Amino acid sequence: MKTKKKISRKAPIKQISPGPSRKQIGHKAIFWACGASGAAALIYEVIWFRALTNTIGATTYSFSILVAAFMAGLALGSRWGGIYAGRNKNLFQAFGLLELGVAVSGLAIFYAINNLGPLYGRIFYHLRLSFGAFTMAQMVLVFGLLLVPTTMMGANFPIVVKIWSHIREEVGRNAGDVYAINTWGAVFGSMAAGFLLIPMVGLQLSHLVAAFINVSVAVLAFALAGSWRAEPVSTSGGRMKQPARQSQL
Repeated sequence: MKTKKKISRKAPIKQISPGPSRKQIGHKAIFWACGASGAAALIYEVIWFRALTNTIGATTYSFSILVAAFMAGLALGSRWGGIYAGRNKNLFQAFGLLELGVAVSGLAIFYAINNLGPLYGRIFYHLRLSFGAFTMAQMVLVFGLLLVPTTMMGANFPIVVKIWSHIREEVGRNAGDVYAINTWGAVFGSMAAGFLLIPMVGLQLSHLVAAFINVSVAVLAFALAGSWRAEPVSTSGGRMKQPARQSQL
């Protein structure tokens, strides 16, 4: 007689998913820090606009020049930051350096705006009879003042997108998430500057608050710089997938 062999079925082993690694925590911290950076950027913008309109006036032309100068710096920075993000070996460190640069240049600009009166008076005296020449001089002056910090603000965005993409490979969603958190930070910063900071502590202390936010973000980025490791990139431009580990039975 043939004996039937009993087939023993083992119960499936439940796999416990590991918690977030130190690298993932660092990436998420930089993601939220991008929101704080956006808040600081709009605090600067409100303060600079308020201070500059006290000097160059609050006309439609001057306001248009201020907005154009701010947005032009962001556009240049985004372009430069996108190129720089693909070449830099430690994006956490690069993000921290940019935040420090925004804080330092922002404080310098506030000092320059407060001492802009004599120079602007001479420009007005010599060019007051020509609307075109006077407007052009205003543009050169304002663009020159805001170019450095706004360029560094714009460069932060592609760098954070690059950092965030090392957790999740969905490019469109990554860019959308970073843009959303940065914009929500900007919303909070503009409201805080107009309704809380400037009425309560004035322009100078409000500027120091924005600089403190930048410095805090920079310190966080430097502290997490050790967790960054650039992943190998294939010749086709995509990220190389690591070979799957075979489990030994």
